[in-house]
Amino acid sequence: MIQIHNQNILKGDDNDYLYILNLIWNTKLNDKHELVYKLKPLVNDINKLTMDKQIKVYNYYYNKTLTKKYVNKILKEVNAS
Repeated sequence: MIQIHNQNILKGDDNDYLYILNLIWNTKLNDKHELVYKLKPLVNDINKLTMDKQIKVYNYYYNKTLTKKYVNKILKEVNAS
């Protein structure tokens, strides 16, 4: 049941969420100004629950170690600018 529910949540905009997470991962050590510029138009449409689930999926499938705390920090910086 939980898996079916999670799949339904992730069905819709998963490409956008994976794109955002990939941007955050790739610019983790690079220029954050470029990241803010790319993420600014996408941040308003983010659902927190979906983002949290996508972080888990992203980490599992791509063998990454993004944390919710780091992603939320980046998203707050984008909203603040």
